[in-house]
Amino acid sequence: MPEEYKEYNDLIKQMKAMPQVTPPSDITQQVMGRLVDEQELSLLYQLKKAGLRFYLGEKNETSISKAACSFYYIMTGFFYLIIGIVSMTGIKKINVELVDINWIGLQPYFAIGIAIWLFSLGVVLKIDGKAGVNAAKYGTMLYIFLAVLNSILLQSYIQIPYAILFVIGLAAASAFMGIMLVKAIQKMDWKAI
Repeated sequence: MPEEYKEYNDLIKQMKAMPQVTPPSDITQQVMGRLVDEQELSLLYQLKKAGLRFYLGEKNETSISKAACSFYYIMTGFFYLIIGIVSMTGIKKINVELVDINWIGLQPYFAIGIAIWLFSLGVVLKIDGKAGVNAAKYGTMLYIFLAVLNSILLQSYIQIPYAILFVIGLAAASAFMGIMLVKAIQKMDWKAI
């Protein structure tokens, strides 16, 4: 025995004295099946997985949890919050002196307002039962209406060629997000509420 292993001599003797056990033939699969892939623990992976599952409408998962639905609302609110903050700093850096604040100048505040609204709906959905579900559903419909109305009103202030294409894209994206949130509510597990 090498000199460096002398201190483990007692342990080696005990291991040699142990009876020989034949491991099951599928021991590798059992161990590997229990390991959690590090990628699966990352937030980005979880977001992709949840988004794909929701987008594809997996047949084996017919319902989502109330926590997941609330998470969708909070993440959408976070998206609007980022848009509001970025557009607010962008408008300040342009340093345009607006004699009167027109509709374009109010867009950052509108985005932050939607963010607060969606955060609130996500919290209500998480805390309250069926009343929270109804509040989130009708609150989302109000969000869709206001977002499309904002897009229509914004069209008259945009003085660029083909502004109507921008308005249609903005209205369609807002409506699509709202419809996806309503679909999430419809897919919720009602037994858990």
